[in-house]
Amino acid sequence: MKKLLKITALSLCTLLLAFQTASCSCAPGQDGKTVVSVVYGQALDQLEALIEETYPDIDFQCEINRAPSIVEYRLRAGKGPDLVVTSQPVNQEGAQYVIPLGGQEFSNAYESTLMKSVSIDDIFYYLPLPGQYWGYIVNKSLFDSENLDLPTTNDELISSLIELKSKNVGISDEGFVFNYEGIDNVSVGNFLVACMVPEFLGKADGILWLDELYRREATFAGSAWVNSFELSNRLLDEGLMKRAQFTKQVNVPSYIPALAKGQISMLYGDSAYYQQVVEKNRELAAEGSAEKFEYVMLPFLCNGGTCGNNWTITAPSSYIGINRSVAEKGNEKKFDACKRVMNLISTVEGQKALMEDTYSSISYLKQNNISDFIPAGLEESVASGYVYNIKFPGRIVEYLGDRGCTVFASGKSGEDMTKAIDDALRSVDDYYLNGSSEIDYDMSTVGYLTTDLIERDYNVRRGETALGNLVADSVAECAGTPIAFVNGGGIRASLYEGEIIGGDLKVVCPHDNVIVVADVTGEVIWQMLENSVSTIDAPTLPGGRFLQVSGLKYKFDGTKPVGSRLLDVTLPNGQKINPSAKYRVAINDYMAGSRGYMGGNGDEYLMLNLFDSTKPLGTGITLVEKTEYKYRDALKLYFANHAGEVIEKTVEGRIVNVGA
Repeated sequence: MKKLLKITALSLCTLLLAFQTASCSCAPGQDGKTVVSVVYGQALDQLEALIEETYPDIDFQCEINRAPSIVEYRLRAGKGPDLVVTSQPVNQEGAQYVIPLGGQEFSNAYESTLMKSVSIDDIFYYLPLPGQYWGYIVNKSLFDSENLDLPTTNDELISSLIELKSKNVGISDEGFVFNYEGIDNVSVGNFLVACMVPEFLGKADGILWLDELYRREATFAGSAWVNSFELSNRLLDEGLMKRAQFTKQVNVPSYIPALAKGQISMLYGDSAYYQQVVEKNRELAAEGSAEKFEYVMLPFLCNGGTCGNNWTITAPSSYIGINRSVAEKGNEKKFDACKRVMNLISTVEGQKALMEDTYSSISYLKQNNISDFIPAGLEESVASGYVYNIKFPGRIVEYLGDRGCTVFASGKSGEDMTKAIDDALRSVDDYYLNGSSEIDYDMSTVGYLTTDLIERDYNVRRGETALGNLVADSVAECAGTPIAFVNGGGIRASLYEGEIIGGDLKVVCPHDNVIVVADVTGEVIWQMLENSVSTIDAPTLPGGRFLQVSGLKYKFDGTKPVGSRLLDVTLPNGQKINPSAKYRVAINDYMAGSRGYMGGNGDEYLMLNLFDSTKPLGTGITLVEKTEYKYRDALKLYFANHAGEVIEKTVEGRIVNVGA
């Protein structure tokens, strides 16, 4: 396209904050100052200094927390910060926690079309904070070292990366030269959309399609959207990008340090990442631990040949509103302070402070004299007006990313891949047209972990694990019992540090066995645990019968003969279990014989038999309740019950193998 085409709207649904580790003081307000609090992913030192210099009666307190979901949890509990920062403002659930901003002086300071796009029924609740350009962050020095021109099409991008890999230039330890900065539903969905900009969404046909989509007259399936998967599939098929990361069952580290050291050639990311890469490389080069490299950002490219101009994408990094409880509590002093802060944020000075704090590139004020930070390589696209902003209805982009991850993780090819893409696009259409509370939950953030909880090498079938403790504690809490036993075979995947989405819980506990509440004797508990440790040294793989526990501790010696390995079983207070006493416990129906005990079913927990009429029923067990909850449901409830908390689980000595 030769003429300017600019659709001003909320960019690509939601974008995650660019976080960095920092600290700030959150002490109580002093000298009678009014505290205005906010939770953000990084320090806001420049903004804090500006606020407190402009308003000496305000104590601006920034709590640094890398999990945006923590704010939503606190809001639900009525304990949220005074100013609410979110990455996706356009939903009814989020709007209930903040006040409408119409009529406030600062609300008129921003681009009207952008404000309209983030409104609900023409009412807006958030202001856009400064944003970023998106594209490819490239180590230009590596391209220059091999006499490679920077790519102008996707064909050139692929061939250049293949050549760099073949020469072992800009390659990670695992053999990859390209990656996304972050593998999650939003990032993957945004990338799929961005790949459609140059040849579809940026042209008349794409604009018409999007307009029809809003009227529910167009679909993803059977349209040009099949092409959105092409570039990622080519990168994966050529071994240029890691396929396993799309399973979401491997850690995806920040690639900023790797790009700064020349250990990866190209990264899909935003202008904040670009600035941090440049800054990191400068730091490493100064200390002599990396070469000094030159970096550029490239726009999104055509699939081949020419398609006119390539495009970059821009979006607010996040949005900010005022907590509804501040106004409802009748605290006029606090409410006035919040409004004054929002007003200052909406000035040129406030925007400059935020842009410096957050590495942002663009301000969305209507009129300002702020010079955008335009990364090297994007100047032509920006100067020509080829900057694209788009809003899709609801959470379509996020779900598109979820389906994209499934497609890319599959490793299919040929007709099988074509069918997988078609199925994915049909799923997106079905979700948009019919909705799904289950899918909404699967895509939503349900919790946050400070460390990895790992399932690896069958560790949940050999001994105590932090992940096993989480699942067992969840089952105990769900069942309302002081003791819970969880078979290690029911735990199939890891949970990783950071935000946990609902869909992760299905992967961790995929089986449909339901939780059973029963009263058992101490003797039965002993028999259970003896059976639990009987297969930890199996020659092929340890048995899934191994029990993770909550509300109990046990010791065993794995070197002793099967049947005499258990050494000690105690309650958390150190009291030994009484063989004849009754204890209320949670198990699952599989262990209790719901599928019988033939062919290895039930893991030989015959002492727990409640349901298999072909075998003798257990004599030391009494059924209290067969619930409708599965392990994954227990995890859902656990995260919901502990909303607003940072969940930490460790190995704490619940299970000890003295012969290990």
